[in-house]
Amino acid sequence: MLLIKKRHYGNATNGQRRIGAGLSISGGIESSKVASPSPSPVKKSEEGRLDSWKQIAGYLNKSGRTVRRWEESEGLPVHKHPHQLRHSVWAYQNELDEWLDKRRLRPEPVEEEEAEEPPQRFPWMIAAAIAAISVAGWIFWKPGYPPPDAPVPFTALPGGEYHPSFSPDGKRVVFFWAHPNEAKSGIYIKEVGAKSDEVTPLVTAPGYSLCPQWSPDGRTIAFVRRLRDHEVWLHTISSDGSGEKRIAMLGSHARFNAHNLNMSWGPDGKSLLVRTEENSERSIARVTLDGQMRAIVKGPGAFYSPAVAPDGHAVVYQRRVGTARSADSEVIYQRVDAEGMPQGEPRVVFETPGGTRGLAWAADSKSVLMCVAKPGIGFRLHRVAMDGSGGKIMDAERDCMTVSVSRPSADGSSMLIYGSAGSGGNSQLVQSELAATERAQPFAPSSRSDVYPAFSPDGRSVAFQSERSGQLEIWVAKTEGESPVRITSGAKPLGKMSWSPDGKSIAFASGKYSPTAAESVDVVSGELKRINSGNQLATHPTWSRRGEHLYYWSGLQVWRVRLDGRDGALIFDGRAAVIVGETPDGKTAYGLTDSQNFELFRVPSVGGAPQMLELDLAPRAVSLTNSGAYFLREQDATLYKLPFAGGPAVKAGTIPLPNDGASTALTIRGFTVSPDDKRVIWSTKDPQFDLELVRNFR
Repeated sequence: MLLIKKRHYGNATNGQRRIGAGLSISGGIESSKVASPSPSPVKKSEEGRLDSWKQIAGYLNKSGRTVRRWEESEGLPVHKHPHQLRHSVWAYQNELDEWLDKRRLRPEPVEEEEAEEPPQRFPWMIAAAIAAISVAGWIFWKPGYPPPDAPVPFTALPGGEYHPSFSPDGKRVVFFWAHPNEAKSGIYIKEVGAKSDEVTPLVTAPGYSLCPQWSPDGRTIAFVRRLRDHEVWLHTISSDGSGEKRIAMLGSHARFNAHNLNMSWGPDGKSLLVRTEENSERSIARVTLDGQMRAIVKGPGAFYSPAVAPDGHAVVYQRRVGTARSADSEVIYQRVDAEGMPQGEPRVVFETPGGTRGLAWAADSKSVLMCVAKPGIGFRLHRVAMDGSGGKIMDAERDCMTVSVSRPSADGSSMLIYGSAGSGGNSQLVQSELAATERAQPFAPSSRSDVYPAFSPDGRSVAFQSERSGQLEIWVAKTEGESPVRITSGAKPLGKMSWSPDGKSIAFASGKYSPTAAESVDVVSGELKRINSGNQLATHPTWSRRGEHLYYWSGLQVWRVRLDGRDGALIFDGRAAVIVGETPDGKTAYGLTDSQNFELFRVPSVGGAPQMLELDLAPRAVSLTNSGAYFLREQDATLYKLPFAGGPAVKAGTIPLPNDGASTALTIRGFTVSPDDKRVIWSTKDPQFDLELVRNFR
């Protein structure tokens, strides 16, 4: 057994440190204690703790976007704790006060808060933030590695997908799916090349079935099952779903989770390296298929993610030393013999003061891939050689979790698959019959964010904005979500969109102009035309029913102009407001305004006194059909219809929200009801991970 003892380092070079007296090989089992971390210089009171971005923003009297930016770029003291499937954040009031006092000592540019004010007062105006979400491309740390293909969606399922593992022939991937309905959570298989939502269940038994790993011969899949009594067991099952076997207990109350794979087959397929946990001691053991277990690595710290090299001559694993709030993470390299037992001296090949997730060998057995925490940014995919060199290889905008690499093909290239999510998660489109919103299904699914859906006037197509091509663009799909087509390139759309009455073009605000301008795009040709002229801000454009005029928001005014920008009429003045659409006769316009709460109003289409109709609406949540105005309540995402013919608003359904405690305002990124009042499509935030595939990886 390899016994890891408390270590003392000398000078480090080239990002690596040999473990001399620090790690030693021993034939017996010793117990060691981790040295206590240095006490925090600030005495923190739980009574002064703020437990969400919303509470932190409220305490600072700033928008959520502002405090997130301060945390990323200016060191706002926000704590993040990675737990089972998502991050929680918290902050202490005394730390925030101390940070603010130091910040006030510096001159503060006036334009900073001027730029932040519109999103704080009117969330539809987060256009600039959406435009900033783009893929910067793949950056490789070593010229010897040619660039692979761009990442493409592999899964786009509600909930989260983790722990991918390629079959030996590279044709299938097994993974753990954390389904929103816990009864459906389990292990699933997907063919490479199949649609992103075409999956086959393998194991959906009670409890959590995690960390699936394909055996070298492709016949068996090993996985970990965490039971409701907190026992954790190693299981195997045939890749066709038959012959499930319980192999060995790995611990009680063991914290196997979605962050790390924690399992690896030996090259002969007769044993596995698995993390074990007993009495809070997290070690690595070799387990044979007949249930024999032998400790391999043990000592101070917590051990994770053992991974046997493809050539079978070495193993890497992670060690974390410290507390949940302050921990150093290391990747340790160790030579092994034919039976997978450690040989020679282990050494650290990578270390970071932040955390790491997942660990997978590249096919050449010379480097590993993992997700590395960057303070204030998130986890980014890294490649590290066994000499300690390496760096980031994934774009800077997306979080990552758990990695897998296929065996190389005849030309030496492999496939790479990893868990991926945008900052704060992705937004996914879902659809349902209006009368059965609880039975929602994915609409045109992808593993990137999809927002602001809009039915065409004839109800046969749906436009939406999506990052699935690498940056936010406008896409159009058939009503059933089939055959989505990108119709813009470099358009930088911002906020909601509006179809022309003839269904031939779509109006939107474009961030490629300064100030933002209104444009239209031809649905067939993709030709772009600027609608407003001059140097006037124009956002949230909306067509009139006859297609002769366009409404848009500019400052604290709403204007109605001809398509050439002339004959402008002031419709609404003095408050932030957006026109959503007109009644079928074109005489009345409906819109949404923002004071302390959002208000639905109507106003004569030629201008006049607005009439306030409903209060406490959710932002981005009004849709007009041929018979009425639909809107969402902020408090509980209840969907209402206000008929054009008159009478009070009536309840039409409830939009189901993810179980992450988020409000409607933070969850819903646009919704649309079909012109015939039969179907509804909305964009909902999915805080968890999807899988992305990269081909031609070397």
